[in-house]
Amino acid sequence: MIEDELATLIRTAMDPSQSSTSRIAAIGRLGDDAPFEAAPRLVELAEKSSEPANIQVAAGAAMARIYIRHKVVEEAPLYDLTGPAYKSFDETVAADERNRGTSEH
Repeated sequence: MIEDELATLIRTAMDPSQSSTSRIAAIGRLGDDAPFEAAPRLVELAEKSSEPANIQVAAGAAMARIYIRHKVVEEAPLYDLTGPAYKSFDETVAADERNRGTSEH
C-alpha cells in the first residue's frame, strides 16, 4: 500500500462527514492491507462510543486483522474498546483461530 493511498484511507475512515459505506470500505481496506502503523487510528475509532455502531464494529474487526497479520494479538489494546468493537475484535480473532485450527498467534 502506497503512502498516499494509506493517508486517503485513514482520512476517509476518520471523517464522520463521509458516508458510512465509504468509511466502512476504507476501514476494511486498512484492516486487509495497511501496515501496522495504521493500527492506532483503528484503535481510536474502536474506542469512540460517539461513532455509529457499524463503524465501531468495522474498526474492531479491521484492528483484529492487522494484529493477527502481525502475530501480536496478545498486545492489542482492548481495555478502552467500545462493546461492539470489542465483540467484533473477539469474533474476528476466534474465526481466524477456527480457520487455522489453532488457538495460538
